[in-house]
Amino acid sequence: MEWHAHLPEEYLHRVNIPVHFEIHEETSVSAKKIHGFDRKGMRCFYFHEFLLSEERFDEDELFLEVGVYHEMTVAWKMKSGNWLRLKAYADNLDDCNKRCSILPVEIVEECGLDR
Repeated sequence: MEWHAHLPEEYLHRVNIPVHFEIHEETSVSAKKIHGFDRKGMRCFYFHEFLLSEERFDEDELFLEVGVYHEMTVAWKMKSGNWLRLKAYADNLDDCNKRCSILPVEIVEECGLDR
Protein backbone atom coordinates (compact mmCIF):
# COMPACT_ATOMS: atom_id res chain seq x y z
CA MET A 1 0.00 0.00 0.00
CA GLU A 2 1.28 3.45 -0.89
CA TRP A 3 1.29 5.84 2.08
CA HIS A 4 -0.64 8.47 0.08
CA ALA A 5 -3.11 6.11 -1.65
CA HIS A 6 -6.16 7.41 0.24
CA LEU A 7 -4.87 10.90 1.02
CA PRO A 8 -7.20 13.60 -0.36
CA GLU A 9 -5.25 15.54 -2.98
CA GLU A 10 -5.84 18.91 -1.32
CA TYR A 11 -3.84 17.70 1.72
CA LEU A 12 -0.85 16.26 -0.16
CA HIS A 13 1.42 19.22 0.58
CA ARG A 14 0.10 19.71 4.11
CA VAL A 15 1.31 16.40 5.60
CA ASN A 16 4.70 15.07 6.66
CA ILE A 17 6.20 12.45 4.36
CA PRO A 18 7.11 9.07 5.84
CA VAL A 19 10.47 7.59 4.81
CA HIS A 20 10.57 4.50 7.07
CA PHE A 21 7.79 2.04 7.90
CA GLU A 22 7.16 -0.58 10.57
CA ILE A 23 4.67 -3.22 9.44
CA HIS A 24 2.91 -5.52 11.87
CA GLU A 25 0.72 -8.33 10.54
CA GLU A 26 -1.31 -10.96 12.32
CA THR A 27 -2.48 -13.35 9.63
CA SER A 28 -4.38 -15.57 12.04
CA VAL A 29 -6.89 -12.76 12.57
CA SER A 30 -6.48 -10.93 9.24
CA ALA A 31 -5.09 -7.76 10.80
CA LYS A 32 -2.41 -5.33 9.68
CA LYS A 33 -0.94 -2.17 11.23
CA ILE A 34 1.64 0.16 9.67
CA HIS A 35 3.46 3.03 11.33
CA GLY A 36 5.38 5.48 9.13
CA PHE A 37 8.15 7.77 10.37
CA ASP A 38 9.62 10.96 8.93
CA ARG A 39 13.32 11.81 8.55
CA LYS A 40 13.51 12.85 12.22
CA GLY A 41 12.11 9.50 13.35
CA MET A 42 8.74 10.94 14.37
CA ARG A 43 5.59 9.00 13.58
CA CYS A 44 3.74 10.70 10.73
CA PHE A 45 1.65 7.91 9.18
CA TYR A 46 -0.75 5.35 10.65
CA PHE A 47 -2.71 2.56 8.99
CA HIS A 48 -4.68 -0.37 10.29
CA GLU A 49 -7.16 -2.77 8.82
CA PHE A 50 -8.77 -5.96 9.95
CA LEU A 51 -11.36 -8.46 8.85
CA LEU A 52 -13.68 -10.25 11.26
CA SER A 53 -14.94 -13.60 10.10
CA GLU A 54 -17.23 -16.36 11.27
CA GLU A 55 -17.04 -20.09 10.86
CA ARG A 56 -19.92 -21.54 8.89
CA PHE A 57 -20.85 -24.56 6.82
CA ASP A 58 -21.71 -24.58 3.13
CA GLU A 59 -24.57 -26.57 1.56
CA ASP A 60 -22.39 -29.70 1.55
CA GLU A 61 -21.70 -29.26 5.29
CA LEU A 62 -18.07 -28.36 4.60
CA PHE A 63 -16.31 -25.90 6.90
CA LEU A 64 -16.19 -22.36 5.53
CA GLU A 65 -14.84 -19.09 6.96
CA VAL A 66 -16.88 -16.05 5.94
CA GLY A 67 -15.83 -12.41 6.32
CA VAL A 68 -18.53 -10.36 8.05
CA TYR A 69 -16.89 -7.01 8.93
CA HIS A 70 -13.93 -5.06 7.51
CA GLU A 71 -12.44 -1.85 8.87
CA MET A 72 -9.65 0.39 7.66
CA THR A 73 -8.23 3.53 9.27
CA VAL A 74 -5.48 5.62 7.74
CA ALA A 75 -4.02 8.85 9.13
CA TRP A 76 -1.35 11.35 8.19
CA LYS A 77 0.37 13.82 10.50
CA MET A 78 -0.14 17.33 9.24
CA LYS A 79 2.61 19.94 9.38
CA SER A 80 0.39 21.80 11.89
CA GLY A 81 0.81 18.90 14.35
CA ASN A 82 -2.72 17.51 14.13
CA TRP A 83 -3.61 14.33 12.25
CA LEU A 84 -5.87 13.87 9.24
CA ARG A 85 -7.81 10.61 9.63
CA LEU A 86 -9.88 8.62 7.15
CA LYS A 87 -11.96 5.69 8.30
CA ALA A 88 -13.90 3.17 6.21
CA TYR A 89 -15.83 0.09 7.18
CA ALA A 90 -18.05 -2.54 5.65
CA ASP A 91 -20.37 -4.98 7.34
CA ASN A 92 -22.90 -7.58 6.28
CA LEU A 93 -20.18 -8.85 3.94
CA ASP A 94 -21.92 -12.20 3.78
CA ASP A 95 -25.20 -10.64 2.67
CA CYS A 96 -26.46 -9.31 -0.65
CA ASN A 97 -27.16 -6.02 1.15
CA LYS A 98 -23.60 -5.17 2.14
CA ARG A 99 -23.12 -1.86 3.92
CA CYS A 100 -19.97 0.08 3.04
CA SER A 101 -19.18 3.46 4.50
CA ILE A 102 -16.34 5.90 4.10
CA LEU A 103 -16.56 8.48 6.84
CA PRO A 104 -15.62 12.11 6.11
CA VAL A 105 -11.97 12.92 6.80
CA GLU A 106 -11.41 14.33 10.27
CA ILE A 107 -8.68 16.34 11.91
CA VAL A 108 -7.85 14.67 15.22
CA GLU A 109 -5.17 14.61 17.88
CA GLU A 110 -2.72 11.72 17.94
CA CYS A 111 -4.50 10.04 20.87
CA GLY A 112 -7.63 9.67 18.67
CA LEU A 113 -6.02 7.82 15.78
CA ASP A 114 -7.38 4.33 16.38
CA ARG A 115 -10.81 5.24 17.70
